[in-house]
Amino acid sequence: MTSLTETIGEALKLSKIEENEKTILVSSHVYDEKLLEKFETALNNLGADFFTCKLPPRAKGRLLTGPAGSLALYAFKEADIVVDVISWPPQVPPAIVMPAEKLRAVLESGTRWLTFMIPMPEANLRRLFPSEAMIKRTFSGAKLMQEAETIHITSEHGTDLTLNKKGRNGHAQVGVADKPGRWDIFGFGLVATAPIEDSANGTLVINANDYIQEAGGMDMAVTEPVRCTIKDGYITKIEGGSIASLLKRHLADYGNKESYGVSHIGWGTHEGAVWIDSGPFFCIADAESHLGNMQIAFGKNIFPPSPAEYCGGVVGWGKRDCSSHIDFDLLEHDFCLDDELIVRKGKIVNPKCS
Repeated sequence: MTSLTETIGEALKLSKIEENEKTILVSSHVYDEKLLEKFETALNNLGADFFTCKLPPRAKGRLLTGPAGSLALYAFKEADIVVDVISWPPQVPPAIVMPAEKLRAVLESGTRWLTFMIPMPEANLRRLFPSEAMIKRTFSGAKLMQEAETIHITSEHGTDLTLNKKGRNGHAQVGVADKPGRWDIFGFGLVATAPIEDSANGTLVINANDYIQEAGGMDMAVTEPVRCTIKDGYITKIEGGSIASLLKRHLADYGNKESYGVSHIGWGTHEGAVWIDSGPFFCIADAESHLGNMQIAFGKNIFPPSPAEYCGGVVGWGKRDCSSHIDFDLLEHDFCLDDELIVRKGKIVNPKCS
């Protein structure tokens, strides 16, 4: 049996935090004091040269802006690694709110950035601990994603969607930030890319037992089919029952065409992730990382590229700018790269990344 402090310490060691490593532990001004102390104790046990930085949110009118001022950014660029402990909800992750150009400067300085989305139950922190198998299959998948040009997804429920990603990089998310300039979130395992913004055409069906999640408030298990028609990269029609009506109203509230545009797409790689029927143990990391799921998002995809291999900042290297970002996490889909089958009915079947 290991204590939570020891488990956190093992997670930090995966990101090569060791003696004299210049580390900044970042949290919002709203935080779990006892949990933050465990991170501090773990860093102290590792012999890291660290201090804790609490950043209050900043806003301009109704929009959140970057929480970090020039002094914090200077410190981040001087650090070897930033460990970002997020209270979620209600606080918004600094790595996401921070303007892309500022986070890009931090990553390009060589600083690594590792985020922990807290509160996550202790059972989940242990269950979603990165395994060697997950890390290997994720990076193998990101390599296939990077080398491919076209994506084709289908399902027995009616999805038939094609996209082009030529020239866009593959992204591996494994919960480890061990290379200079690498960004990652602990507990996640997924492959992703930002496809060419106007390339998606076809139909996307969100079926019962799939999941919709968004920081802006629409976070729910789907109980009935929702059919989305996508043309030249944008959702042009949403059909179905009450959930379809809710989704239409929610996207319309942003008042921005880019909220309807494809942001990123990929599949989950974490064998430890569970699904919705697991009750309190199900979390955002499960939704995005569930082994073999198909994840597609709409809205913002301008995120800072990283100098680390197969690391696209938060999710990719796109050009779509708006204030919204909504993820659809879907089961039982087929996922093809250049007509090479990667996932069949929600199971990774390609031997190159299984």
